[in-house]
Amino acid sequence: RESEGPKHLYVLQLVGNEAHFLGRAVNDEIIVKAGFSKSPGTRCEAHNRALPRGAFRWKVLYSTFDDLREPFDCSDRAKAGEQAMIAALDSYGQSLNGEFFCASPGHVEAAWKRGIRTADDWTPQGART
Repeated sequence: RESEGPKHLYVLQLVGNEAHFLGRAVNDEIIVKAGFSKSPGTRCEAHNRALPRGAFRWKVLYSTFDDLREPFDCSDRAKAGEQAMIAALDSYGQSLNGEFFCASPGHVEAAWKRGIRTADDWTPQGART
């Protein structure tokens, strides 16, 4: 488990033949994982180490780090952004369990923007605005 503190949002994309990976047609959809981490690149590498060598690998599709944004100031803010992305992807595409989804690139982008907005607008429970 990652330590608490500042975090970046990210979306990873599975690179490879999605239809072969899922065993069914995916049309023009992509397989993604939404999340937050101190280092999206390091998280991506960890997911790739968990895959056997072959025709599939993860790449960072979106990240606040790559967008040259400062990390979100706390894990709770980043978690709110992640949950917003997950909710959007769950309604736009198909859940593949947990933080993994199959969705169109346009829907993935919309979920990404929703996650950023949510994290930007988040306030702690009980805080005065």
